Amino acid sequence: MDNREFENYIIKLKHYLTIKRDYNIYELWKEFYLVHENKTHFNYFESLKKSISTLVKLSVLENIKKEERVHLNKELFSYMEKKFLHMIEKDGFQENFGIIVDWYTYLKNNYYKDFRVETSERELYFLKNIIIKNKIHYENMKIENPYIILKFSECIFYFYNDLSEEKQNNYKYFYQNILLDRIKICKNMNDHDDLSKSIYLYNREKLKGKKFISWFLDYFCGYGEYPQKIIRLFFILHIIFFILMLCPFTEIAHNGVILKSRTNVNMSEVVDIIYFNNSNMLIRGWGKFFPNNSLTKVIVMIEEVLGFVVGGSFVTLTLRKIFRF
Repeated sequence: MDNREFENYIIKLKHYLTIKRDYNIYELWKEFYLVHENKTHFNYFESLKKSISTLVKLSVLENIKKEERVHLNKELFSYMEKKFLHMIEKDGFQENFGIIVDWYTYLKNNYYKDFRVETSERELYFLKNIIIKNKIHYENMKIENPYIILKFSECIFYFYNDLSEEKQNNYKYFYQNILLDRIKICKNMNDHDDLSKSIYLYNREKLKGKKFISWFLDYFCGYGEYPQKIIRLFFILHIIFFILMLCPFTEIAHNGVILKSRTNVNMSEVVDIIYFNNSNMLIRGWGKFFPNNSLTKVIVMIEEVLGFVVGGSFVTLTLRKIFRF
């Protein structure tokens, strides 16, 4: 079909959207494929996205069943997959990679949400294969157009995280390599925030199989990228050692007088115990407070070691982020 028929099709879709008329939504989808046949330039893809957005809205207004929407989605994906492969074969990978990334960005940001369909493994499978088959050209793109690689990695992140954990195993190393590419680009561009986010995602992916270790590192330091989270660990340890110091088998002396000597610990003694624990955690000396039996001394030694580790980790991770570049 010529450009006039192409433009008329878009006008017709918009007309149906604004003015309710009798139309067959399936016939409109079939006409879509006829209209867009043999068109591949970039401006065409912009119009194609507008056509699909309008078709999606019309389909939703028609209350098409989910099974039918899934079927239409599969047809569209097969059509676009063949078109992209033809474009790569005809004009090369580097000339068309930006269009492909732009298309999948559109799917990620608009299409799936508006059409109310879920992603499948096919998207990630297709993207992985075109990278593997065009590895040399992809490496060149990382140097010539790093912004496209960043957009591409966002698409990979979206489709990968929409997969089940079982299916993710098939793409784990591919996903990690894409994140490494993103880390290198962010470092070269001095993009501190995006670099931290990418390193965080990479470390989380590497430790996915070790659930407790992954949870611990994520919750208490963000895999080293969010050192402010260590404050959580500091206060948790503070609470634990506060409880231990309230137990009957521990003794803290203040000016020779043992705290907790009465049945009920008063507020002043609570403050003294908190002060004593804080001094141990920060390794700043006891002053007039000191442990009064062997068990308390052992607990204090453990508290001081943990305080040193927590404080040292906070300083180390913070300085590493500040002087990373």
